[in-house]
Amino acid sequence: MDTDYFFTANEIKTAFQEVKYYKNNAFYHEIKSIHGHDAFLIEFEQLNNILKPIFN
Repeated sequence: MDTDYFFTANEIKTAFQEVKYYKNNAFYHEIKSIHGHDAFLIEFEQLNNILKPIFN
């Protein structure tokens, strides 16, 4: 979430960079929302677009 203040987008991007050294199937996606930390509960269409390829 680009407006999460508990775990900022920059912190998550940094963690992702570390993870991808060990896991080649790790991906980074960012949900754009004004709703902060709980945006994934509201921005279900964006989340669906991220998760759909995993389950198909």
